Amino acid sequence: MKLSFIAIPILTLLSFLHGEKIPVLIIDGQNNHDWISTTDSLHATLKATQRFAVEIETAPQTKSIKGIRAPKSDAPDYIKEAYKSFRKVQQEAENKNKVSEGAEWEKWNPFQGKHQAIVLNYNGREWTQETKEAAVKFVKEGGGLVLVHAANNAFRNWDAYNEMIGLGWRPAKFGDCIKWEALKNKAYVACVDCASGHGSRHPFQVTVRQSDHPIMQGIPAQWMHGKDELYHNMRGPAKNLTILSSAYSDPKQRGTGEHEPITYEVKYGKGRVIITTMGHFWNGQTDWDGLHCVGFQTIFARSVEYAAIGKVSLPIPKEFPGTDQVSFLEPHLVSWTSSQERSESESTAKDKKTQNPYAILTPEEELETFELAPGYVAELVAAEPQVQEPVLTVWDGNGAMYVAEMRSYMQDENGTGTKTLRNGRIKRLVDLDGDGRMDKSTIFIDNLNLPRIILPLDDWIAVRETDTMDVVAYRDTDGDGIADESKMLYERGPYSRNGPKTSVEHQDSGMLWNVDNQIYITYNMERYQFTDGTWRAEKQLAHWTQWGLTHDDYGKLFWIDNTSPLKSAQFHPKYWRTVHRLAKNLPAGDPVSLGKSYEPAFTKATSICLTGDRGGQVSAIRGFTSACGQSIYRGNKFPYDSRGAYFFCDPTIHVVRRAYVEYPDGKLMLRKAEPEGMEFLRSSDFNSRFINTAVGPDGCLYVTDMYRGIIQDAPWYNEGNREFARQTGVNKHIQMGRIWRIRHKDHQPLMKRPQMLEESTEELVRHLQNPIGWWRDTAQKLILLREDREEVIPLLEGLFRFTQSPLPRMHALWTLDGMKAFSPEIKKEALADRSPILRRAMIQMIEPDLTKEIDLLLPLEKERDPRVAEQLIFTLGTIDDPEAEKMIQSLASNHLADQGVMLATAVSLWGKRDLPFVKEVKSKKAFEKISKEQRGAVTMAWDRILSSWDRGMNFAKDFDTTQKKMIQSGEKLYFEHCTSCHGANGKGVQVPGTDQYLAPSLVDSKRVHGDPEKLIPLFFHGMMGPIEGKNYSAGYMAPAKVFGIEREDRLAELISYIRYAWGKEGDCVEKDLVSQIKRKHQARTSPWTDEELKSLK
Repeated sequence: MKLSFIAIPILTLLSFLHGEKIPVLIIDGQNNHDWISTTDSLHATLKATQRFAVEIETAPQTKSIKGIRAPKSDAPDYIKEAYKSFRKVQQEAENKNKVSEGAEWEKWNPFQGKHQAIVLNYNGREWTQETKEAAVKFVKEGGGLVLVHAANNAFRNWDAYNEMIGLGWRPAKFGDCIKWEALKNKAYVACVDCASGHGSRHPFQVTVRQSDHPIMQGIPAQWMHGKDELYHNMRGPAKNLTILSSAYSDPKQRGTGEHEPITYEVKYGKGRVIITTMGHFWNGQTDWDGLHCVGFQTIFARSVEYAAIGKVSLPIPKEFPGTDQVSFLEPHLVSWTSSQERSESESTAKDKKTQNPYAILTPEEELETFELAPGYVAELVAAEPQVQEPVLTVWDGNGAMYVAEMRSYMQDENGTGTKTLRNGRIKRLVDLDGDGRMDKSTIFIDNLNLPRIILPLDDWIAVRETDTMDVVAYRDTDGDGIADESKMLYERGPYSRNGPKTSVEHQDSGMLWNVDNQIYITYNMERYQFTDGTWRAEKQLAHWTQWGLTHDDYGKLFWIDNTSPLKSAQFHPKYWRTVHRLAKNLPAGDPVSLGKSYEPAFTKATSICLTGDRGGQVSAIRGFTSACGQSIYRGNKFPYDSRGAYFFCDPTIHVVRRAYVEYPDGKLMLRKAEPEGMEFLRSSDFNSRFINTAVGPDGCLYVTDMYRGIIQDAPWYNEGNREFARQTGVNKHIQMGRIWRIRHKDHQPLMKRPQMLEESTEELVRHLQNPIGWWRDTAQKLILLREDREEVIPLLEGLFRFTQSPLPRMHALWTLDGMKAFSPEIKKEALADRSPILRRAMIQMIEPDLTKEIDLLLPLEKERDPRVAEQLIFTLGTIDDPEAEKMIQSLASNHLADQGVMLATAVSLWGKRDLPFVKEVKSKKAFEKISKEQRGAVTMAWDRILSSWDRGMNFAKDFDTTQKKMIQSGEKLYFEHCTSCHGANGKGVQVPGTDQYLAPSLVDSKRVHGDPEKLIPLFFHGMMGPIEGKNYSAGYMAPAKVFGIEREDRLAELISYIRYAWGKEGDCVEKDLVSQIKRKHQARTSPWTDEELKSLK
């Protein structure tokens, strides 16, 4: 690889470093490309140079659906008629908005500022005559203009624009077609009747043609550009045109076989216009090759500087591409200047913490203690006294922020007044100037008992307090930011765990309006619907989770629980009803599982705060004990690796973890995003208490920081802890709190503040196409809450039928479902759609009426997408129907290697051992079509998951209740982790085709049923070698920690189950004995052998 290292005169470099920043404006707002992501990248490139002061001007936006496509000529007649009807309704909606849109366009003129250069990332609606004249005047009088990629497609009928840009994307016979003749080294006029176009996107070599031009000085004669569109046959008047670089348009890439202009200059009046055809970024594109190529970034930034001031001082970064090797970097990483960062010795926070490790820091000082993933920055949104004891952050349809404040939580080391002070609040905060910092704070609701749930509806805000399941809605009717009206939406009072006897930590949170129009809470005892003006509760199968609940783009729910960063996410817990319906002896806990959705090492985090919550120094590497506040990143303002990523907090170790959500072989798994020893966000400040995350309307991640000393409810804060709090003074670290915004350096937060509460229902429909999930979810919810919602049914049907992006189309379907407004044709179309997202969603929508509509699903018997097949199996399992059984077996047979399908099949066919497919699985005949390489693993996986049908314990009526719960918990652990080798019956799993077993029988094992002190040690260190003189195929039993079982109480449960299940030992193994044995052998590092365990005394 050949890289160019360019020497820049020292005086030029110094003048660049110390010169005033050049004011630059980027114009965007309409483009047939992804103009939002393109602007983000262009802005980041200019900002990284530290040479420019950049502003962005977005053209007025249309208030109607975008990307409409007419049906094909062979479409059914009813679709063609539906299109005509849709366009008529669409036109009527557009006509309503024309007056306001026209007024906006009349006022819009971005050429009136004091910018020295303007960057066009625009290819859309024609500008007004006044704006055009202002643009011409700006350039003629010396302003610089830079066009990126598709901006040269714009305004073909505007003569002055064609003269300004020289060459653009134009039809045949338009002006001259200019190319570069390599042999004669000059530009020439080429074909007459060839239209502009491009071949396939590919890397290509750029050749400098004017090496003495200020932009090109020092640039290598040839360099490799990243994968991009290479425009050909560019046409126009070509007056005062200078081609600065060109590239060969390879016929193998559907090119012309000629050298095409890449970057060129037009002199227009006193102004300089630079056009580059590089910089393609399409809607839905996931690589940044064209925009993050360091060659493109260099040419672009130097072009802007030249266009503005007629000379170039920007250096050529050391990462500039070589002649045959592309160089990619995120803009903030390009080496334009040497970074001048503050040294640690200057840190006020460090000085304070040296004197007192528990010291309270100002928000600015706390920020100094943060470590963030590369490329990300944290910005303060609000702090005390604007917010105090914040636990939750949400936004209404106009973008106002609402924060739940638990102002009575642990106000001293004894928790005095936690549930009696009733001084909790909901704050309403507004950013008035769009800088991301909250300017106005009002107490929206006061005198609440530890408010824990906020759900913005329309202009009503639903709230739940601690110790009750009542849902009360509030609103502000006079615009002062203070609620002056309230109404009861749901009245149930204290119930179950949501009552005075339960800790504040063990009650519901969440209240999430999901994509499926159901409202969920964390413990899942109930779910709700509020789509017809009545709050309706539906009983659910509850489970144990704690602070936090979120969903992904498709409505998959993600629960969490202290030591478990993710729970119940593989499938919706409502499908446990199928097992309850079919099982004769219902097992305790989750009847069947694929195991945890993360490897054991995932539960360890590396903290940089080594001061323990209960005194003394603690290890940097610690396990999660308070995992909470999760969210899925559903936006377009983070790089692609974070889109769909899972974020969660742990306030006890002061971290926010980022994880990628993956589906290897159909099993949902979390993979830590940061390298070993790093976290997405962590603080060395003892008082930093990251407790919740949320993606805001601007596409950034918001972190709620409770910022306090004690983060433990009184029942679990013993006298030793309290003495520590009194001595250090952390018991008085109260009534503080911060909200942080995390953004990426290369992406601008969305500046447009929503005004959905003021918009018509018709205008809301377009927000279903927004790339940020918050906008889509909020628009869907608001449409369903509107009285005139049925008027937009034609628009929703049109959005589904006549646009392409799957997510907006899915939201259109769910909105129609919320109105119960489906036509039979829409259902069939969705089930036949090429997008699996649409097919899967419609299966879920049909599920409540499945007995009547099962015939609609029969054509999906050969479904190829495993996630659709998985959903279909779960859905079919909700009814008792021979056709459903038959279809489930067919689907499972077609997706034998997919673990999600295995799980769905085990649930939906629970206990039906006599079905043909189940018999084939048991006889191994089903696996004959699986490759030999896969067959063994797939066979074992099916054996393990179907073995769950054997779960269920019988106990004597007078059996000790505590011991019964221990054994039942141990059964769950055994079936999750042990059946792969030992089998559901405990007799060991035979290796297919051999007389060998993976592991020994537990049924008649003397060690299992003998002295527990000779059994327990092997769970800590494992075991290897022959057992009772017999070798086993597995050869080695791993320690329990390999499977994520480290707690002594969990080991006690597992061992108690093993001993009871096949030996009926009446006394359980207690946790204290397990702890004692662990301490006794703590010096050991190697696995045990059979003889060593026998010799133990």
